[in-house]
Amino acid sequence: MRIWTPRKKKNVIGRIVTANLSEGERYFLRVLLNHIKGSKSFEDLRTVNDVILSTYCEVAVLYGLLSGNNYSESCLTEAVVYQMPILLRRLFDNVLTLCCPTNPRNLWDKFKDFMMENYLHNGISQQSAEMRALHCINSFLKGVGKNVTDFGLVDFDLNVTDDDSFP
Repeated sequence: MRIWTPRKKKNVIGRIVTANLSEGERYFLRVLLNHIKGSKSFEDLRTVNDVILSTYCEVAVLYGLLSGNNYSESCLTEAVVYQMPILLRRLFDNVLTLCCPTNPRNLWDKFKDFMMENYLHNGISQQSAEMRALHCINSFLKGVGKNVTDFGLVDFDLNVTDDDSFP
């Protein structure tokens, strides 16, 4: 028979569920919970130098938790296991716009095969599949006023019209 007994040590968080970068604030909250010790409330997590910031993303950026490719790369590595290529392309768009990775081209080179997997599966050539994946990412980036050349993914200009639809 099992009997519940209170913890003898301090109260601690026993489990933190995974969160995807595309989940926005939930992801940044998870990053903060994993790195900031001693916080007693959500407001406490958003406080930096006695200033309460409005988002967890801002806090993570100020603490330097999102700089570099480490978090972007680990997020994409986790997503590759269970995401479809279209969702990986959407996530990659979010990584580019929210995390400001230090070397987006390296991230693209490392994960492009996963992002264009559905095109390759349909018998499209490697080069054509890569262009379609870039067009798809570019169409997502267009929504925030950016394009793939802003991140150095290609050395030429990719134009996406409203008629272009690359799932």
